[in-house]
Amino acid sequence: AIVADGEFLYAAGSFSRAGGAAGVATLGLARWDGRAWTALGDFNGEVHAMAVLGLEVFIGGDFTTIDSKPFARVARLVSGTWQPLGEGVSGGVHSIALVGKCLYLAGAFTAVNRAPPSTSPLGGGSPPAPASYAARFCGELPANNPLALEPVVGAGALGPLRAVAAADDFSDLSSSDLPAADGGACPAQSV
Repeated sequence: AIVADGEFLYAAGSFSRAGGAAGVATLGLARWDGRAWTALGDFNGEVHAMAVLGLEVFIGGDFTTIDSKPFARVARLVSGTWQPLGEGVSGGVHSIALVGKCLYLAGAFTAVNRAPPSTSPLGGGSPPAPASYAARFCGELPANNPLALEPVVGAGALGPLRAVAAADDFSDLSSSDLPAADGGACPAQSV
């Protein structure tokens, strides 16, 4: 995945060096400032998806730690520090999209831990909420916000989602708006 914020370019993937053999050692996520690459942490799994909102970078993937600290597959970079998004999700994140001030996640997870963590992103808050492979956070995104995640109501996918895309307004979209292969309406569970 590659995203830019106007000042930096961020690259994520399955690599151990950014900038070739003489470049910086990194485990799958690096930032380019126009002159040099900078490693952005030590991840124990791949980063598959990224999005930028203002000065913050949001990531999702299969990682459960960043720099040996627990993170449940989602995080945001604020002023050079990784912070959790709620208590994370139960499985890998494959895609992230921003719609206005809402962050949407799609992946192989069936639960989101929506409460802010008490001591760890992997436990200590409210019970996990069932999620059919889609979640979101909507609201203001200041550095002191706990960023509680919630399932996307009505998403109802029957299996892992590989992508989510931004649209101006999801509020008027219903299953009757989506044609199925047989010409009928696409059931909501397939959206």
